[in-house]
Amino acid sequence: MTETELKFQIPAAALPALREELLARGATPQSLRALYLDTPDGRLSAARAALRLRLEGEAGWVQTAKALGADVLTRLEHDALVGPAPEPPALDLARHAGTPVAQALQAALQGATAALSVVFETDVQRLRLDAPAPSGAWVELALDEGAVRAAGRELPLAEIEFELRSGEPAALLHLAAEAVGRHGLWLDTRSKAERGHLLARKLPATPPRAVARPAASLPARAAVAGLLDGVLASASVLADPDMPAEAAAPHLSAWLRGLAELLQVLGRAAADEAPPDPAWAETLVALLAPLDTQPMVGAAARVARGERYNRLVLALLGWSQPL
Repeated sequence: MTETELKFQIPAAALPALREELLARGATPQSLRALYLDTPDGRLSAARAALRLRLEGEAGWVQTAKALGADVLTRLEHDALVGPAPEPPALDLARHAGTPVAQALQAALQGATAALSVVFETDVQRLRLDAPAPSGAWVELALDEGAVRAAGRELPLAEIEFELRSGEPAALLHLAAEAVGRHGLWLDTRSKAERGHLLARKLPATPPRAVARPAASLPARAAVAGLLDGVLASASVLADPDMPAEAAAPHLSAWLRGLAELLQVLGRAAADEAPPDPAWAETLVALLAPLDTQPMVGAAARVARGERYNRLVLALLGWSQPL
């Protein structure tokens, strides 16, 4: 199964209003406890994959495998219901046999000599709402509040996910853009798994992803989609209010390089492909102008958390989808 979803961080001041809005619209609460597993050398983490056992109320334990999808919007995922049990069940990779995500797991774990074991856990209170979206689509909203725990340390969580249940990705992006404007949300492509592994290793952030210049022959939509993976990953680190400046600095450099490449691609697209609204490029230039002479982490963080930037990247995500 492929899931289409986006996750956003929430300003602390906006969290009570967002919570109340979901409750007023009929959101249902759920307690979720999850154990995430990996090899001692972090093979799943390195492949940006995840394996978890999660206790989901009366349904009991569910084993889930996740792996990278085709782009920022998509992930491979497979859930296997294990059922009620007083203790966490044993992990069984055969539960995912025959699924695309099983192939990704096999590739990540090939050659591993040590067994999978619990690396970190999450304890979350979720508010879940099925919301109508444009063109008859439906989007699941999931507000998660709780904590990640690893190696005797704890990281608070407060984030909201938008997952497309039916319809086209444009509907999800439209609903997300509205919420960005209403609550000041900012896009965060770091998964709970990524943040949990970092906590377990006592690291603030993963290294930035390399920014490769797209081939001139690559269609503009494909080039933008490829660049957005690294751009949004670095923006997620920059926007984190708790990120130390020294950990964010390499991501600032990667983010600026990626955005410069985006502008180049969008400029080339005008000649041979229907480009996004030219005002998007002008908006990006205006947002980055203060950073041209003195690129500072604090100023970049404010841009990455800002409404104009987040609406811009949501629009680019929509435009870069295959026709």
